[in-house]
Amino acid sequence: MKKSLKLGVFLMGVGVVLSSVSFVLAKPGEIDFARVLTRDLSHVKTETHDISPDKSQLTNENIQGLKVDTNSFDIVVKSGDKYAVEETDSSEHALFETKIENQQLVVVKKSGKANNFQAGDQRLEITVPKNIKLQTLDIQTKNGDIKLKNISTNQVQLTNINGDIELKQVTIDGGGNVTNKNGDIEVEQSQLPTVEAETKSGSLSMKRAYHVSYGDGANLHLMNQSGDVDLD
Repeated sequence: MKKSLKLGVFLMGVGVVLSSVSFVLAKPGEIDFARVLTRDLSHVKTETHDISPDKSQLTNENIQGLKVDTNSFDIVVKSGDKYAVEETDSSEHALFETKIENQQLVVVKKSGKANNFQAGDQRLEITVPKNIKLQTLDIQTKNGDIKLKNISTNQVQLTNINGDIELKQVTIDGGGNVTNKNGDIEVEQSQLPTVEAETKSGSLSMKRAYHVSYGDGANLHLMNQSGDVDLD
């Protein structure tokens, strides 16, 4: 009797699975996994959390740099009217916190918050006041993109694994390092110091007249292991 009951439950489960699959068949015998993923993610609800520090701390005298270290989140740094930090994901409560430390605006994951899988959009968006020049910009991430737009800084340290790095209308006066693995590095309409660009497995394209040098002669090093480097 127990065996018959188990068999009946098993066959019922198989029937449910087959009926679900039938809705996403691209052709007889084929499953359109893209449609399955799109259908599932379309129902994911995302939340945007304002995680900016207290306004009294957000002054040009207090903040000389920006530091972000995270996994599986896109990081966007752009110019705007005032300092602000927003976190967008499917979590009901904010996973990150901000603080002012050593004259840096620091964005880190809250203590005890694990890197659990989340579906949908996952993004940290940081706004820097217009016409403000940062002294340091230090961003590290994995499995996410780094995007800088209309930002000015003296020194830059960008490190990414499994994601792209994009610099658009960015001014770097001093130098630093932009390092990527398994993703592209794209620079557009930016002002750079003497630059060294290298990729081990990908194409190198330079469409504007940047000052180029190698080794110690370069101030800014763009290094990519597996991906393209485009300087437009």
